[in-house]
Amino acid sequence: MDTHADLARRWLRPGQVNDLQDLCRTQPVVDLAVVGGTVVTGHTPVKADIGVRDGRIAVISAPGSMTEDTRETLEASDRFVVPGGIDAHVHFNLNVTDAMRAQSAVDGSRAAAFGGTTTFIDFALQAGDQSAMEAVEAKVEELRGQRPQVDYALHLMLTGAVGFEVMDELKRVVDNGVSSFKMFTTFSSESASGNLYVGRRQDLRRDAAR
Repeated sequence: MDTHADLARRWLRPGQVNDLQDLCRTQPVVDLAVVGGTVVTGHTPVKADIGVRDGRIAVISAPGSMTEDTRETLEASDRFVVPGGIDAHVHFNLNVTDAMRAQSAVDGSRAAAFGGTTTFIDFALQAGDQSAMEAVEAKVEELRGQRPQVDYALHLMLTGAVGFEVMDELKRVVDNGVSSFKMFTTFSSESASGNLYVGRRQDLRRDAAR
């Protein structure tokens, strides 16, 4: 049977081991104990119990060690206990096509939670002559109003008149927590997805022939 120290050495960096051992020895009161399952970590699956406090994992301990000081116990025998999934590409109420506008983050996040996905990454759509930061701020405001059931983050989708002024904004966008960008380089300017610098196929062919 794994001891607390065994689990700590297996999963954590050396500087974190003592903290976890101290936490396990004190056995704090937890809101929820998930017991009897096989916990899947970034390194290996292992039999362990998990204690959750204030919505966060507070302790991972040896099987059978979390029978006391627990407000609620969830039996997970013969089951795998896995981290929440991350859906890194969703379109909630994205004003590009009818399909992309069909679902809001209200229903989408509820479906995600039921399926074990605890984080989604949606797109802030920059279109026309809108600035990059305006697109991010508008999407953040929209999601705040919808109050998703899970965590979320954003990509920035650049589809409008993407000039150097927009590019100069990207550092500010990153500083505000959005660090990934989607740009289209092969669509015509008449397409739903816009263009980047060169918008027409004949322009690309002409430039390539030079």
